[in-house]
Order: sequence, then C-alpha cells, then structure tokens
Amino acid sequence: MLFFSDSNLPKFDPAADHMNLSGTLPSEIDRLGDLIVLSMINNTIRGHIPSEIDRMTNLRDVDLHINRLSGEIPIEFYSLTNLLTFNLGYNRLNGTLSPFIGNMTELKGFHVHENSLSGSIPSEIGYLINLGKFLFRPHFMRRSLIMVSTSQ
Repeated sequence: MLFFSDSNLPKFDPAADHMNLSGTLPSEIDRLGDLIVLSMINNTIRGHIPSEIDRMTNLRDVDLHINRLSGEIPIEFYSLTNLLTFNLGYNRLNGTLSPFIGNMTELKGFHVHENSLSGSIPSEIGYLINLGKFLFRPHFMRRSLIMVSTSQ
C-alpha cells in the first residue's frame, strides 16, 4: 500500500501487501519523497532498512511487519519526527532501540516485537506523549512481551 501526498501521483496501490514480494529495500527509496504511507505487510522483503529513509519526511505510517528485514534500525530512522505509526514486528532485526526515539513525538504506535532486539527501553520513550501502543520484546526475554497501551 503506497500513498503519496502529491496530487499528480497515485494515491493508493494495494499491490504491496500480501503479494509475495521479495528482494531488498533499495537505498533509492528516498526518491519517493512524497510517500506518506509505506506498507509492505507479509512479504519476503529482506536485508537492511536503508538509512536514506530519513529523507522521506512526509512519511506518516510505516508498516513492514512479517518480512525478513535484518540488521539494526538505522539511527537516521529516528529523525522521521512526523511518523505516526511504525510496525516492524516479526522480522529479524537486532541491536537496541536508540534514545533518539524520543524525537518521534508524534508517534502513536510503535511495534518491534518478534525480532532479535536486545537492551532496555530508552527512558526517552517518556517524551512520546501521543504513544498509544508500544510492543517490544527484547531478545533475551523470549517468553515475555512488553506491551504498553494507553487509552485516550
């Protein structure tokens, strides 16, 4: 599912969800600068999240859950301060959550469960006053899921 903010570009392309897409996210993804929704749910997208994603400043929703993404969440990702929802659950990501998550003050949903992330939840998550749902399961805690949900 792809949504663009430019009226000259297509508003909706449902072909990206559940379509057995494979391959990697190219570093040229930033050329889709007007993209506001990036959704490629339940495919076999593999590799790293390109650091160039930080140039996609119009993004509001990123949903890449149930894929084969690996590596760390790039530090540049945390500069997407207009992002509302972020779902990378059920991938193969590792590393830790950056304290820069505190910069994403518009974030309402953050899902990174079922990965190989480790470490603790940064205290800067307290800056996310709009956060309604947070799902995180550190790699060393395979039997417990940290879920924070607030009702507004």
